[in-house]
Amino acid sequence: MILRVFEAQILPGNEAEFAAALRDDIAEARRQPGVVSLRWGRRIEAGQTNVIVVSEWVDLESVRAWLGPSYTSPRFAPGEQSLVADARIRHFEGLET
Repeated sequence: MILRVFEAQILPGNEAEFAAALRDDIAEARRQPGVVSLRWGRRIEAGQTNVIVVSEWVDLESVRAWLGPSYTSPRFAPGEQSLVADARIRHFEGLET
């Protein structure tokens, strides 16, 4: 099992537009072979919005099949990247079965 963690800091004033784009992107991700679960959340602190997306995959090959060789970089829906101040991706080996 692979846990893919996407974290982003949204540029102020772009929260609603980013959330709409992210919802569409998440809907597409949920249709990919190998996705077990996908959850997302946000934290608003001192006027700054941070978003996290945690997806669980059967294996790393499933992640690579969807995202290709750039699977270690954040994936953005069209127009989404310009709404983000900073983003990162981390992958973890799932230890719970």
